[in-house]
Amino acid sequence: MTHIKTTEFKALYVLGEIVRDFEKLHFLQMQDKDQNQLRKARKILEHIIYKNGYRVVYRTQQAICKK
Repeated sequence: MTHIKTTEFKALYVLGEIVRDFEKLHFLQMQDKDQNQLRKARKILEHIIYKNGYRVVYRTQQAICKK
């Protein structure tokens, strides 16, 4: 098994797109339990992006950019 030192940019970009898609769910009715799990999942994905030196951006075409 190989150990990867950094996560590939394309993978981080896809995660950024997923995090941005979470915004669409704020306008929909969800149970509190589901909202809490969604919040946890979003934080985990944001943490993966952040620890690799990027952040999610919402006002541009790019899903992530350098910190």
